Amino acid sequence: MPPRALFGSKHRSSSSPPSSRSRVVDGRVKRLNGSSFWLSDLAVSEKTADDYRRSVMALVLWMNSSGMVVRKYSDWDLILFYYLHDLFEDYGHDGSGYGRAIKTYFGLLHMLPMLSHNLPMSWRALKGWNRVRTVDSYPPLTWEVTCAIAFSLSKIQDKWLYGIGVLVAFHCLLRVSSYVGY
Repeated sequence: MPPRALFGSKHRSSSSPPSSRSRVVDGRVKRLNGSSFWLSDLAVSEKTADDYRRSVMALVLWMNSSGMVVRKYSDWDLILFYYLHDLFEDYGHDGSGYGRAIKTYFGLLHMLPMLSHNLPMSWRALKGWNRVRTVDSYPPLTWEVTCAIAFSLSKIQDKWLYGIGVLVAFHCLLRVSSYVGY
């Protein structure tokens, strides 16, 4: 049974039908660069897909400059493993390359889903990178705003302890769940 007979005419657009290089999704035409696996392409947002594409293209360019060739799927793990080490040497010490490494790993999995569970060395390298990278944590409020909130709470009768709690939570970087006992 052809698809039109299954869905009827109410699902057809009144405008001209999309070309073979696009699909209508949620009322908008989705360009897919000739991909015949367009449902798989819709699994991630357009921005994420663009980030994945850029990251994987950087990997492919690195492979070309290094003279590496993929002959079988198991080669991807070793190549990505070397690429991640190269990224760490170039960008890892200041923390800017970790996001690029993650996008490359998951972009490769998005474009070649058959590699899922077949990149153990690369995954281990990412875990190691995650352990040694430094993360700067910032309080959600400035000290001045925190003092203003605490002062406002201290003016309310029977709420002065909440004001002290706000100051302690700020100073100790406590989460709200830790602060209220959940």
